[in-house]
Amino acid sequence: MSPDTSFDDSATDQRHQSEGFPVQVGIDADYPAYIPPSSFNTTDIPGLHSEISTLEFVDSTATNYNLDPDQRVLAHQYNELATADKLMLSFIRSIAQSSVDAAVDRKLATITETLATIKELCQQAWTLTKVQVKLQKLLKILVRHYLIKPMRTYSAVAKVVSLHLTTKAPEYRLTLYTTDQTVRQAVDDAVVDHVTNARSTLRKEVFKATQNKTSLVVFARDIVDAFHAPSIPQIIPQNIMAHIALMRDVAAPLAKTHAQRQASSTSGQRGGDTGFWTALEDRLEDLYAKLGKDRTAEAWLQWEVDIIAKDKKLYARPRKAKKAIDREELDGMLSIESESSEASGSSHMQEAQVHEAVTEQQSDAGDQSSSVAESTGPSQGNAGDEDASGLSIESLGNVAASLG
Repeated sequence: MSPDTSFDDSATDQRHQSEGFPVQVGIDADYPAYIPPSSFNTTDIPGLHSEISTLEFVDSTATNYNLDPDQRVLAHQYNELATADKLMLSFIRSIAQSSVDAAVDRKLATITETLATIKELCQQAWTLTKVQVKLQKLLKILVRHYLIKPMRTYSAVAKVVSLHLTTKAPEYRLTLYTTDQTVRQAVDDAVVDHVTNARSTLRKEVFKATQNKTSLVVFARDIVDAFHAPSIPQIIPQNIMAHIALMRDVAAPLAKTHAQRQASSTSGQRGGDTGFWTALEDRLEDLYAKLGKDRTAEAWLQWEVDIIAKDKKLYARPRKAKKAIDREELDGMLSIESESSEASGSSHMQEAQVHEAVTEQQSDAGDQSSSVAESTGPSQGNAGDEDASGLSIESLGNVAASLG
């Protein structure tokens, strides 16, 4: 039989009464607040067991709590009260303070609700307006840059830009982009708009260069000057040249059909889906399935050489009568370009591009001036121009640092 573990607190109540403590009732009776006098030392607290405290104790305590003169007077007045009056005064003050606390809580709740409303309204009003015009230009630069970079798909350019902004948010003064959904949505919407516009512009230029049979060197130079960032390469990388050549290869049959449709249109209505970007995606899918994911592999490098050679053969324009070239001038150009190419390890490609560019410019005599500047803005050579399509910048970091 188990022993009786019930607790008889009658003896405790009797002991409390004998020591001057009232018998507790209600919830406090189950958790008595009685502390035996032997558990702490009270000899250093003068007046603890008397009806009132000493004046020294009141003054020293008031000093410890930094009471002002009026508060010290209240402390001494309180000390002179009878014990019952002290208890009642303390009780009344606690009730009064509870009312004050409740009023403060209501005010805080109102303030919190108001701030939430203000935040929501600010979020709804946050847009990429004229205040963020530099940011708009920067987004435009980013979108254009990725459109001429060799990628597996160009349907995800907006996502690529979004990822870039997420990782570089502090540099672009866009920390809210990573934390506030409204700001992120507003920026993403702006990126999508820039992608749509840039894709349309690039497609039109590809079609125009295909129809005009502009040489690859001249066309690629115009496109890179208008689209590439953060710095515009003097020597166009082979993979970008190949990418531009691929776009023209895809555009060739579509540009002809598009031109015929535009010519036969009686309403004069322009626009409509040419099928260019869909066809480009299909070609890229086939190429990656055939050549693999590694764009530095030998198979890809050979493909780049082949597609560039194919483009140059198709769009080599008949030469006009040329005046004699100043050999010293040409040698000087090649010498200057060769010095920079030695640092980059691509002197042969640079000499070929410079020589071909000089020949093209003399043979075309101005009739091959690119129309990219008309639709996409001036190229890098136009110093002082601030349009995003031809913005002269050394790095996107410099542009980002100028935001705000």
